[in-house]
Amino acid sequence: MSPCAPDSKRPLSDVMKRRLVPDKRFLVKEKPLTQTKETAAMRNLYMGIDVGKKFCWICVLNEEYECVYFERVATLQEAAWREMLGLFEGHEVHAAFEIGAHYEWMFDLLSACCAKVEVVNTARFALISQSQKKTDKVDAEKLAQGLWRGDLPLVYVPEKWVRKDRRLVAHIHALTQSLTSVSAIGTITRFATPDELSSYFGLCGKVEQSGDRLRLGQITKRGNKHVRWLLGQAITHLIRRDPKARRKYLKWRRKKKAKVARVALMRWVTTVLWRMLTHKEKYRLSGVPGCHFKRKNAA
Repeated sequence: MSPCAPDSKRPLSDVMKRRLVPDKRFLVKEKPLTQTKETAAMRNLYMGIDVGKKFCWICVLNEEYECVYFERVATLQEAAWREMLGLFEGHEVHAAFEIGAHYEWMFDLLSACCAKVEVVNTARFALISQSQKKTDKVDAEKLAQGLWRGDLPLVYVPEKWVRKDRRLVAHIHALTQSLTSVSAIGTITRFATPDELSSYFGLCGKVEQSGDRLRLGQITKRGNKHVRWLLGQAITHLIRRDPKARRKYLKWRRKKKAKVARVALMRWVTTVLWRMLTHKEKYRLSGVPGCHFKRKNAA
């Protein structure tokens, strides 16, 4: 009898079933998937990716809902990603990850190697947002499970050329905002005091006086409304990053409504802006000389 021939005492169907069962070594968590004859029968793989700042956890399930790969990869190392994706060559890989800062780069990278890539809406993904235990590994596993079931809430990802046009429009919009603030002020020497600049922007309150009667009202809003909008955006970031601005806002907030406190902080920022342009200085965090804002991507 040939050594490859099936045992005559066992039915042929039992022997074939025994040969088609994947090796259990490749179903152990946190072990890389190896291309062998046992794994060749696996057609569809479901990859859940939890994207972090430094590392991404990756969980891969097969069609039988079994974990075949559980490992982490450096987030922005493209060579490591391609090496990992090369392990699944010959399979139809379906990948899913949550939308975030690097979602465009991640989407283009995975689209080149995967059969289908889906971007998940984090706010609507109840399995993650309402889970009592939330870690990077758990999130990756739940994303893979949701992808296997097909019930992930997805977001629309436009074509690559559309995304390029959107970035161009956003860049032009940012430049327009900067030019708006500069052109609105013109020459700073036109304003002798910070109060004059605040009044020019429409941030001073109305004053109505007749005889012994004095009434102070809301801000005039006679200035450039685009500049006031830019100041509103600026104080939102200052409250988060500048302790001095945060203390001032919280002090006003304890006495006034949130809207009134924001307007008061906008006027304070206008005063700081007048001093910066008059004395040609940079904005100082907490008023400390030499302590300025730094760009996040600065070396």
